[in-house]
Amino acid sequence: MRVIWDTEEYDALWNILYREYGFEPDHLGMAELFHCAKQFTVFHLPQNVWDETQEKAVNDIFKRLDTQGMYALDWHHLAFEFSPREEIPYCQPVTDGKGRYMGDFPSYYPNGDYYFFIEKNWSFGLFGHPWRKEIYVMGGPLISELKNVSSLLGFTGIRHYPWWRQNGLIFRKKR
Repeated sequence: MRVIWDTEEYDALWNILYREYGFEPDHLGMAELFHCAKQFTVFHLPQNVWDETQEKAVNDIFKRLDTQGMYALDWHHLAFEFSPREEIPYCQPVTDGKGRYMGDFPSYYPNGDYYFFIEKNWSFGLFGHPWRKEIYVMGGPLISELKNVSSLLGFTGIRHYPWWRQNGLIFRKKR
């Protein structure tokens, strides 16, 4: 695991989420989290955060799918480059070079803030909405894998965004 301390690299990752994925944080939980040309499936989460077994199940999925490593982003907090093969402990504390506590490696369950886990080439990812208790999932293989463990993860529902094809691209219908 590598903490992304470099401001330029950190900002570049968030700019992709803001510009290309249309990430719009919403503390009221009323707006859609993303407005982009990629198709997402939304899984509704249980009210209780996942335990180590559930977190491991999600990590095992990422281990099977990971090709180039991943980014883990915690909105307005730390960002990481990591490999799911590292088996980072649940709620792993992170310190700076001087041993000062800086936060925890985020869990896959969005517990209190927006968490993003994205494959380094942006081909699949899991984006967590903390107030809605939802994860937005991008990438067919990741969606299929999560559906296979939906009972273990306690999903309370699945929503597919209304998408339409236009000029060979997929766009979400504006309200």
